[in-house]
Amino acid sequence: MGWLANLGANGCRRSMRAAYQKHVEVAKRQTPTEDPHLAGLFGALASRYSTRGIAVPEPRVWVELAPFLAIRDRELAVRVLAEYVLAQESSGWQTCGW
Repeated sequence: MGWLANLGANGCRRSMRAAYQKHVEVAKRQTPTEDPHLAGLFGALASRYSTRGIAVPEPRVWVELAPFLAIRDRELAVRVLAEYVLAQESSGWQTCGW
């Protein structure tokens, strides 16, 4: 898959899934006693902001993740997070000042 595969809605979803997996694997190696799911969700969202050049403080990322952390089904949480990011990028939420 080339860079063109990462364009559009499905590309965003794939990128979020890949970022989640990457952060989960790193967390398993670096902090094996902590839940890697937390690192995966945080890393996926924070890296998406970073890639887009948006500076978001760590506490705000955790607050934004609260609804996704409450989803017990981890696979569903990742899918819903990807849809949330997709909605942000599609609607211009990223330019809001709140």
